[in-house]
Amino acid sequence: LYYFEEYAKSNYRLAVSNINAKLVENPDNFSWIYLRGKLSENSENYTSAITDFSKALVVSGIENKNDLLFHRANCYSEAGLYKHAIADYTQALSTDSTLEYYWGYRGYTKQQMGDYVGAIRDFTKAIAINPQESWFYYRRGWLNDEFLKNHDAGLEDYNQAISIDKSL
Repeated sequence: LYYFEEYAKSNYRLAVSNINAKLVENPDNFSWIYLRGKLSENSENYTSAITDFSKALVVSGIENKNDLLFHRANCYSEAGLYKHAIADYTQALSTDSTLEYYWGYRGYTKQQMGDYVGAIRDFTKAIAINPQESWFYYRRGWLNDEFLKNHDAGLEDYNQAISIDKSL
């Protein structure tokens, strides 16, 4: 599937057509539904991706649930359906609260909604889980600095982000 996915990035329509042909034979094949969802997500066709990830949630086992919720939440967020995104991130986090990027992306979505304090809380949780991820500090710093006008806290987070990743 890896090579098919790489090929598909540059040939989205052909890839989807090939996947659809496979799904005619077996319409509930998790792997093909998931792959089509990922292709749609990567091609910024979020409505199609949401549809596929929703179907994949129905046909998949429990071991795939958080990954599917995460990808569907990302698509909801990119489509501006923030409340749906928050619900999916929250559902995934309710079963595994150690998923730092889920906290981070939920924080980013809360920022898009204007919930800056909630976003800071989520980035803070992400930092507690993975204190070596500069993106969490950068985003929290930006929220503090630009939106909440807490310039000292923002500067502290910016400095921490730079100390982790010198390319910032």
